[in-house]
Amino acid sequence: MIRVPQKPIFPFKGSLDKLEASGKSVLVTGPVLAQRSILEQCVKNYLIQRRRLEALEPFSFAVNIDSELISCYEGMPTALRYELDFVHSKVLTKLHKCLYCFISEPDSRDHYLPISEFPEFAFYIYNLIPCCSTCNRKKGKYWISGGVRLFVNPYFDLFQSDIFDATVSLKNLDVTYRVKGEAATNTVNSHVERLGLLSRYERQASTLVARLVELLSVDPSLNEQAVFKSEMLKEYNLSLKVHGGNYYETVFYKYLMTEGHDL
Repeated sequence: MIRVPQKPIFPFKGSLDKLEASGKSVLVTGPVLAQRSILEQCVKNYLIQRRRLEALEPFSFAVNIDSELISCYEGMPTALRYELDFVHSKVLTKLHKCLYCFISEPDSRDHYLPISEFPEFAFYIYNLIPCCSTCNRKKGKYWISGGVRLFVNPYFDLFQSDIFDATVSLKNLDVTYRVKGEAATNTVNSHVERLGLLSRYERQASTLVARLVELLSVDPSLNEQAVFKSEMLKEYNLSLKVHGGNYYETVFYKYLMTEGHDL
């Protein structure tokens, strides 16, 4: 999981302008654009509450336009889709990973506030999270329970840059990840549990374990703990620079650069 580096907010007005100029059927765009000022206010409220989205209530339109809003997303005009792709490409610069798990390719988009409950944000860029199909399926329409959000919002939530710890045994070909106690907020714990992140990280890291065991068998110098820790420090610094402190490889190498190997 990752928090997206903060960039200037892309204005929602541009999305509505593109929708208006799109040539999409007025039977769809007409009712939506007739509520333009209300939609813009909804987005303002979203941004005001961006770190407390659990306090946001769905807007009840005087004239129901839910199906039209959803249609604008599902049959998104080309110019609007290009805008969305452009902004998300800026978000994913040098990352190109699912923003929920930070493992897989982002091959889908999730409505952080579900489209069925909050159709007013159906095509709002910052309610659409580039993510992998696994995370999208696991999250589904769920986002809140008992007033507590169930998933981290990578655009706006503030969370630690080192949420995870790991224990690595090359001897036993074993890696265990866990959430640090001080980082274990209800939302972070729920996000990790519902997306199965710990077991997914452990599966990914098993290939790192196998690679290191093989390297140790062919390069005797790495058996010296000082040499090994030095090499792990290099790997850690590289992973930290490129992916940040919550990436599973960064956490993996952090343990080994400190503790060394057990072979």
